[in-house]
Amino acid sequence: MGWPMIGPVIKIALATWALTLLLFFVVPRAPSGTWRGVPVPLRHAVGFTDQVALGELGRIIQKSDEVLRIRFFDPEQRPYAVEGPLYLRGAILHYYQDGHWRFLGHPVFPFQRPLGARPLPAYRPLVLQEITIEPMDRQELFCLWPFAGSDPGLWLIEDVAHRRLLRPEENCRERFTYTLWTTALEEGTQAPLNPLVFPQDV
Repeated sequence: MGWPMIGPVIKIALATWALTLLLFFVVPRAPSGTWRGVPVPLRHAVGFTDQVALGELGRIIQKSDEVLRIRFFDPEQRPYAVEGPLYLRGAILHYYQDGHWRFLGHPVFPFQRPLGARPLPAYRPLVLQEITIEPMDRQELFCLWPFAGSDPGLWLIEDVAHRRLLRPEENCRERFTYTLWTTALEEGTQAPLNPLVFPQDV
């Protein structure tokens, strides 16, 4: 190649390099997971937020997927028919400021312990609630209150400081079934008022 050709070759090389650099930053790239050889299966989970702003609605994804199933039985293990809506309790938002309810993240005296089988106040008949919850990104469990443990072999946790019922963290990413006694139902209907009874209060 003679000297007269060097100039055009350098210009072409510089133009190619500039175009490549431009395309590198402009053209969108696929996520890194797309290029992996073996796909990793993912389990979808549901969850909820630690705060509620009054007058605002959070983003809700409308899906028909089942996230929780609950059945009721009497003490003789016979199906117990329930009528009307049910109010299930889970996490409690303790702290309010400037129109926001927030979860008390770090209590002064954190205290958790295994849930034990304790008697409930005998003002209504005992009903067994069997709840199956799908994978969720949090440990909180939902149920009718008041409640008491029913299965000594099932590991559930009382978060006494936050007044929550929890499952072990390792069970959050899998379907989880638990049973609890409750006295919240009267003749198949949830009572409009129930005492704020946590297991350690009984």
